[in-house]
Amino acid sequence: MNNPKVIILSVMGIVYSIIILLSGSVSGFVFFTPIILFIISIVKAISWLLKDDSSSAYIALLIGLLMLTIPVMLTYTYYNTVCALLLVSISIWVYKVKSSVPNLGYITKALLVAILTTSIFLVIPHETFMRSEVSDIYVPWKPNLTFEDFRVIDDAERLELGDTSKYDAFITNAFYGKVNIAYNYPPAIVIACMDKSKSYRKASIGIRDKDLLLHEQVHFNINKHYANLANDSLSKLWGGDREQLMVVITYFHNKVAKEGDLYDSLTNHGLDSVQQAVWAQRFKMD
Repeated sequence: MNNPKVIILSVMGIVYSIIILLSGSVSGFVFFTPIILFIISIVKAISWLLKDDSSSAYIALLIGLLMLTIPVMLTYTYYNTVCALLLVSISIWVYKVKSSVPNLGYITKALLVAILTTSIFLVIPHETFMRSEVSDIYVPWKPNLTFEDFRVIDDAERLELGDTSKYDAFITNAFYGKVNIAYNYPPAIVIACMDKSKSYRKASIGIRDKDLLLHEQVHFNINKHYANLANDSLSKLWGGDREQLMVVITYFHNKVAKEGDLYDSLTNHGLDSVQQAVWAQRFKMD
């Protein structure tokens, strides 16, 4: 039990377990696993350098850098299929090199983690991780809003809302986006969301429950429509600077507000059933 290696590994295992528990998600696991392996690889590299085993140290250093690229990719370019394919290719190459170098037993498992982790990015849609990031603040777009998605307010609180206090429900659309500072394709991406803190419904909804929810759903669909258009435009701006990308995102976000105002005006906030049906069909989303 006094073996220093056992003690160090035990402490690292406990710390790692705590980190994973605190992250509380698959994305957290994917993010922190390679960081732990990066630290182990660097320690191994230093150890082998001190033992004059430069070949093993060189490979361990390569593995460490490979591991570090995974959280970097998750932060900036995880939606980039080309980047993921490149990382998998490098993993396979390093694995082949490793087979000719002794004393690298732990590398096999580390590389397996790297290959499996990067492969995840090839099959998960690029919005998946972003949707998990915003779940505490926003409701990512979905085709079936429920009243549980809205914040419930009482009559007294409604009076503090100004012009929107007269509505039985009110949705506030938002864009959640990431600009890829690594300049990989696509350079930025946005997802349509509903701002939880600014979207509300009154405590007791009247007989128009279903119609009211449908009206708010179309507002949400309008947001999704323009988020899709924003992503189409952003995908054509490879290498664009952040200011240029933000201009595009802001433009389409403003279009959401203008289209929403027009929608409310022409449908009389959902009271005009004919116009409501027209707009519902126009912005029908699967």
